[in-house]
Amino acid sequence: MKKLLYVAPHISTGGMPQYLLEQIKTFKDNYDLYVIEYSNLSDAYVVQRDQIKQLIPPEKYFTLTSPGKHKPEILDIFDFVKPEIVHFQEPVSWFISDELMDKFLKLENRPYYIVTPHSKFASPSSCSFTPD
Repeated sequence: MKKLLYVAPHISTGGMPQYLLEQIKTFKDNYDLYVIEYSNLSDAYVVQRDQIKQLIPPEKYFTLTSPGKHKPEILDIFDFVKPEIVHFQEPVSWFISDELMDKFLKLENRPYYIVTPHSKFASPSSCSFTPD
């Protein structure tokens, strides 16, 4: 079973977390799923987070705690999981530092495919990293 790693900027209540929840429900039987919550924005609005945590075992769910956009612990998670597919839930430049993006997105012959969402706010000419 292929390993699919979701990276979400947050998993608080809202449209993006609901979309992630639906993806997890759809793919849970066909992929070995992992989730990284890049930032915990709130402990009060957790409708989707609670449902996702019921579907994803605790050892496959990671919440990063460093402040800001630069969270180098994500590299350790990539090394631990060894994903074959990485699905970013928002354009990566919106929530991850350029230094980190350089380390795992611009790798030659990277061992995983990168999927990112469509966004009406991001045009191809403004994206510094392109998905596979």
